[in-house]
Amino acid sequence: MPPQNTTAQNLTSESYIYVSWTPVLDDHVNGILLGYSLKYQRILTADRDVFDTTEHVLTVRPNDHSITLLVQTYSTYRIQVAAFNQKGVGPYSIVYAGRCL
Repeated sequence: MPPQNTTAQNLTSESYIYVSWTPVLDDHVNGILLGYSLKYQRILTADRDVFDTTEHVLTVRPNDHSITLLVQTYSTYRIQVAAFNQKGVGPYSIVYAGRCL
C-alpha cells in the first residue's frame, strides 16, 4: 500500500518544495518498515515539457513523514513516495508539485 495523503507544496522560498505523507499502517507493510523511498523529477519548466531530466531518489527514515526538496524555479515536479522493507519497495503514491516561482 502506498503512503496516503501525500502532499507537496511550495514554501515561501522559491527553490523549495515541502513534501509530506501519512505513514503506511503496520498491517500493510508485510514486515518491518525500513524507511521510505522518495523519487522526484522535473517534468515542466516555463510552460514547456522537459525531457531527459534526471530522476532523483532519496531514502527517508521510517519515522520521518516529510522532507524539503531543493528544486529549480519555474518548474513542475512529479514526486513519488513508497514504503520499503527487507523484501523491497512497495507501490508509489504520486503527487505533482506546483510551479515554484
